[in-house]
Amino acid sequence: MRHISLTILALAFITALILSCKICAENEVEEVYWNQFRGPNGNGESVAMDLPLEFSETQNIRWRIPIHDKGWSSPVVWGDQIWLTTGREDGTELFAICVDKNSGKIIHDIKVFDVAHPQLEYNNLNSHATPTHIVEKDRVYVHFGT
Repeated sequence: MRHISLTILALAFITALILSCKICAENEVEEVYWNQFRGPNGNGESVAMDLPLEFSETQNIRWRIPIHDKGWSSPVVWGDQIWLTTGREDGTELFAICVDKNSGKIIHDIKVFDVAHPQLEYNNLNSHATPTHIVEKDRVYVHFGT
């Protein structure tokens, strides 16, 4: 009887250890892949710890680069890639831009659309490149609709 109790206890311990490793691995994935608006779960929560609470032009900034034209989409992250969208002020050209997360260098600057007849009127709190895109392995899905 005592042998059975120790076996059950050992199995329970191993199961708890496996489950805790699985949870840790899932949390790592969330850190690397911020793949859509408000993150992987769509709730804006991150499992990252010890993040800086204050920022300035020089404090807690790894790199800084200019991005051409105007875009207000949220960035999405897949591995070392940060994807953004932007567009000409007049809406005639729309772009997807990929920045290397570590260096801040632009990896891709892709003109996605030439727009012959752009929507001329839109809320001045937005731009032609406001909607947030989605990223997954080897794919980025962008839209510029209103």
